[in-house]
Amino acid sequence: MSKTNDSIKAVLFDLDGTLLNTLNHIGGSVNKVLAKYGLKTHSMEEYKLKIGKGIESLLESSLPKGVGIDLPLNVMLKELKVNYENNINDNSNVYDGVNSLLDLLNVQSINIGIITNKLENLAKQNVDYFFPKWTLDIKGDGGKFPMKPNPEGLLASADEFKVEPNECIYVGDSGSDMVAAKNAGMRAVGVTWGFRTEEELIKNGADNIVHHPLEIIDLVNKTNKKK
Repeated sequence: MSKTNDSIKAVLFDLDGTLLNTLNHIGGSVNKVLAKYGLKTHSMEEYKLKIGKGIESLLESSLPKGVGIDLPLNVMLKELKVNYENNINDNSNVYDGVNSLLDLLNVQSINIGIITNKLENLAKQNVDYFFPKWTLDIKGDGGKFPMKPNPEGLLASADEFKVEPNECIYVGDSGSDMVAAKNAGMRAVGVTWGFRTEEELIKNGADNIVHHPLEIIDLVNKTNKKK
């Protein structure tokens, strides 16, 4: 269980479903591969429950049950990665209020980081394109750390910022994000504008639920004012 924050010195974020709405890009990339092999495609709403555990899991969970043995899964995965990387920033957008939140955190000299299960090289392309004005530490799949809910990436960011885990909050849209935060000893903040439900966030230990990005700066200010 995370300790009570004495003050918040770092805010760490998930990427997809938290800072960026990438649902149409991700789902469309998978559907393109599925259609090529004559397999059933899925709605964007269905993909909300499939995203978040890495690209291999995304493909596997999108295949029909009982199908896979006779399919060239390694080839399909490579094709998915190509589809995913091509036009990586298309059909995606920054959630309303996120840019203002990052500005306010920056003004207060709050450290900002991103820990995502997205392939790290693709996450960096997203961040370079959508968030060029901020310095954001990024850790993702294929980098030095295991995927969430393993807390190593979160803890490494705290260490690099020279802050204690209980001086960080981790913000995400999935149960896995909440578990990662709790495993790291950080405050877990769940967002309701992403891909998963508020019920999932609460069930997995969210300390706070927010419905708009600017509510996060309110949490920071209220906590730091008590110092």
